[in-house]
Amino acid sequence: MTIKTSWHIKIIGLIVTICIIVDQASKSLAFYYLTPPFKYLSNGTYSLPIINNYFDLTCSLNTGIAFGMGQNLNIFFTIFTTIIIFSMGYFYKQFAVDNISTYGFSLIFGGAIGNLIDRIFYNAVRDFIDIHYYNHHWPIFNIADSCISIGVGLIIMSSFIQNKQ
Repeated sequence: MTIKTSWHIKIIGLIVTICIIVDQASKSLAFYYLTPPFKYLSNGTYSLPIINNYFDLTCSLNTGIAFGMGQNLNIFFTIFTTIIIFSMGYFYKQFAVDNISTYGFSLIFGGAIGNLIDRIFYNAVRDFIDIHYYNHHWPIFNIADSCISIGVGLIIMSSFIQNKQ
């Protein structure tokens, strides 16, 4: 069972803060340095090959959600994300039963805030991590997306552990 002490709250705050800082710093660096003279792609993005045929840094603005779904609905997703962030306290109290799920919620919270900052200031989420196998690309993502995905994975893992016990 999770003990929600002041130490625990400080750890949660630290994880959330680190997620936001690393996310915003990495996006800012990528978008600052990945402008001309790097390779201009036909879809309006700039790309820097890091590991040929596998990994590039490619600047892209996403007005939708995961995997590019719901493009041009930034206002809707800004409002939706804000509601989710304010609802996280409720979800945390209901479902954070151990440290693993607590850390998962912290990562989701930090990632959601990181992407919300982009939606508010850039009217889109800045993505730059491009993993691919030759011409088969996974959708471009960012650190906040990774935090959210890892957080969801931790919560799922925690639920399996709790079910076994």
